[in-house]
Amino acid sequence: MAGWAEGNSNEGGDLGTAPADHPEVQLIQLWQVLGALQLFSVAFVLFCAAVFLYTGDLTVGLSGAVILAFSLVATVAKGQVSQDNRQSAIVLVCAAILCASLALVPLQPALLPTSAITSLVAAALAIPYARERIFKLLMVAAWVSVVVVVVAGPVLAARSSGAEISAFEFVFGASTLMAAAAIVLLLLWQFRVRLMGALQQTRRAEEQARYDATHDPLTGLPNRALLEHRLSKHHPNATSDAARSFAVIFLDLDRFKNVNDSLGHHIGDELLEVVAQRLLACVRPGSEDMVARLGGDEFVLVLGVTETVDRAGEVSHQVADIVVERIQKAFKKPVMLHGHELYTTPSIGILPDCSGYRTVEEILRDADTAMFRSKEAGEGRPAIFEPSMRARPVSMLRMETDLRKAVARDELSLHYQPIVWLATGGVVGFEAAAWWDHPERGLLPPGEFATMAQRNGLIQELDLLTLEKACRRALSWRGRFSNHFPPKVSLKLPAGTFLRQSLPEEVAGILERSGLPAHALMIEVSEKVAVEESELAMQVLERLKLLGVLLIVGNFGTGRTSLDFLHRMPIDILKIDRSFVNDIRPEAGKSVEFARTVLTVAHELGLEVLAEGVDTPGQLRLLSEMEFDYVQGARFSPPVNTKGAEAILAAEPTW
Repeated sequence: MAGWAEGNSNEGGDLGTAPADHPEVQLIQLWQVLGALQLFSVAFVLFCAAVFLYTGDLTVGLSGAVILAFSLVATVAKGQVSQDNRQSAIVLVCAAILCASLALVPLQPALLPTSAITSLVAAALAIPYARERIFKLLMVAAWVSVVVVVVAGPVLAARSSGAEISAFEFVFGASTLMAAAAIVLLLLWQFRVRLMGALQQTRRAEEQARYDATHDPLTGLPNRALLEHRLSKHHPNATSDAARSFAVIFLDLDRFKNVNDSLGHHIGDELLEVVAQRLLACVRPGSEDMVARLGGDEFVLVLGVTETVDRAGEVSHQVADIVVERIQKAFKKPVMLHGHELYTTPSIGILPDCSGYRTVEEILRDADTAMFRSKEAGEGRPAIFEPSMRARPVSMLRMETDLRKAVARDELSLHYQPIVWLATGGVVGFEAAAWWDHPERGLLPPGEFATMAQRNGLIQELDLLTLEKACRRALSWRGRFSNHFPPKVSLKLPAGTFLRQSLPEEVAGILERSGLPAHALMIEVSEKVAVEESELAMQVLERLKLLGVLLIVGNFGTGRTSLDFLHRMPIDILKIDRSFVNDIRPEAGKSVEFARTVLTVAHELGLEVLAEGVDTPGQLRLLSEMEFDYVQGARFSPPVNTKGAEAILAAEPTW
């Protein structure tokens, strides 16, 4: 993940915002210090030369020569700085200062205090730049230089003047200056320790702030800001021999909101952390692949490819296919969190080759569009972006707006498909569903807008509204058409509505307001939802069962329900998926055998069985011979409006 996931480097940013101990900042500062020392030394050399020419004093001329030598060493040190040899430069210039201070002692004994202070300046100069070991050596060298100065200086001064020096004064003065130098050096060391500690804390704080600004606090993955920066920085740029391309995978977790609503946000957060780790395991180790979290349950994978110009797009497509296959395999495993076994499936949008895009916004837009197409397809089927999809988001946005208005104005109408009891051939109830009479597109069945309603958060409001209207209608029919069997009403609830702890209370409130007996209401949930969200689904089913509602597990045969799980579920009816019913023919042995097996097991468990999608007389005959309990499908009636359903009840047909 090198190159894509890192976010702490300055990456060409403004050094003015970098910490004071940043290597480049220190090089610039050291260069400036050496320049100032050069300027000072040149000025001193010129001063000494002028005095020498005026007085002819040889010691002044030699002093100027010493400072000139120091200036030359400072020039060499600047050369080391330009080559990024910061430690060599600071050692050279500090050593030159110490040597110059010692050389001036015999030449200018009267400048003893200046020489001693200059030795201490050499140690002070190294504080911000030298490593700890080098700084310790420079401190020792500076103290030794001070010792030499305070010992040799008075002796040379007395010899040059012919005066005698008191032994007491010499020892007292030298020891006092040496002790003072040691104290000053100790203070310099303590100052350096505190300075370095403060700089390190500042650097860590700035690095943490930079990291926080570019990474998701929950998963530690790069966030949108870093993702967009990387995409813009690594945008494919073809050369004569090679081209850099990349694929983008946009991923969204299905039914993640149900986890937050039913188990709590802390479980949802932990699930996102597990998902992040699984996605990281799906990309190529050591590559420039990147996994980022945009927010919520949305993730983006960027898969970098460098290939020859004519193969970059093809290889990028192959890499995307491999990674998507890994993702699908990883998401088949359940996640165990605090005793909860959670299954989650991703909707995956694939943009296999980004070489033709001009901006990052276009890349993410098209990948997001492909992801929504995957969500519409359902069952975790990935969708590869096609240019024709670009027109769809605009029309979808318009439809979402229209749908919100339709729900708010209660403009959706209910359609009903009869459920037939094979023992008598009569109608025992209806499956109700909301249909939308769109002003431009005409009458739309639920499949045309249900996914949209789930995505924009309307599904719960829509389902509860449909449920209440269906219950009121069923109560009306039970009073008008009670000669044969008082009709029941059935409603299929998606995961977004069913997997909520508040659903049983909401159903109870609807039954109370409508006056419909609980046993006249049938609620259906798909096998996939019941199995993959088994713990929560079981809780909701048990509480609905306590109300007296009849419970149906639909789309049976498409999941992986075990006999033990089927036995534990508090349900009343199994609804065989239409894909199996469509294949039921005398010559289709496997489908017929499957239907017989399900029927036998269900009856042994005390369950009834309903077959949906019965469209032909042949299918009806075989299901009757196998003694199915209920059937529904176009063989009897397509979904009809309220008047059509009442006409069926009034006719009392027998099939």
